Amino acid sequence: MLYQAFGNGSIDDFLNVLTDDVVLEMPRLPDVDRDKGKKGVLQILKDREPAIRYDKFLPQEFIAQGDIVVVLGRNQRQGPNHRQTVSSSMGTGLSLS
Repeated sequence: MLYQAFGNGSIDDFLNVLTDDVVLEMPRLPDVDRDKGKKGVLQILKDREPAIRYDKFLPQEFIAQGDIVVVLGRNQRQGPNHRQTVSSSMGTGLSLS
């Protein structure tokens, strides 16, 4: 449901799946306090949206071990100013603890 909501661009549904104490860890986040809680995640998504727009977000494989889930798949997105389309593989790790 989390990836389906993100792939559909339904930010409200995406946030509703998260707990209030969610922590988002991503490379190159300039402000580490911004990534805490649903409000922090929402702000990060708003900050990225003008620069990156996902056209396809396709999780293909879920690998679970204990409280860790790794998601592998593909995405297609438009880069800065929506001038170029980039397709790539993706990998995401989730800790459910």
